[in-house]
Amino acid sequence: MTTTHQGPISIEWTNSPQKTATAAELSAKLGAYSLGELPPTFTPCLAAAAAELAEEANIPWRVTIDPAQIALLRLIAKITILAPDTSGPHTATAIQHLDRL
Repeated sequence: MTTTHQGPISIEWTNSPQKTATAAELSAKLGAYSLGELPPTFTPCLAAAAAELAEEANIPWRVTIDPAQIALLRLIAKITILAPDTSGPHTATAIQHLDRL
């Protein structure tokens, strides 16, 4: 059985700033990989970053018959061209995942 700490919380975690990264930073990291090097398990992280960046940049998603990773990479490339400074925490998480590959 674990003990419960009942003292005050020493870290102000509710107001701590989240790490963010820009579309340009993510594109630079993605440029170091070929499509075959990106594992399928990275696709959800890539989707979260693409959705976040598209929302922030107000760039619509397009319907495509391409595989998911290709469609997401194209969307991120488009955002990088049109709004390279768009950023968010999911983008930073995607970069952290890429650093671990």
